[in-house]
Amino acid sequence: MINGSKVFTSGASQADHIWLACRTNGEGPLHTGISLIVVPSSSPGFGWTPIQTVGDIRTTATYYQDVRVRSGISSAASTRAGA
Repeated sequence: MINGSKVFTSGASQADHIWLACRTNGEGPLHTGISLIVVPSSSPGFGWTPIQTVGDIRTTATYYQDVRVRSGISSAASTRAGA
């Protein structure tokens, strides 16, 4: 289950899927325990809002409230930096 938000998610307003790099294991050094997760933008609990930057560039903020993803299909193995 995913809860949280991300700012400056380019293209989220048109995307069918959003990928996230999320901390999925809080044990050990900070550079470990990160997984890549793909979230369908049609998922219940997913939302976005537009952001207009000072440079007149359009981007989005994305929000995740109790978003569920299927294990093994939507998530990649945790990273092991330095291994």
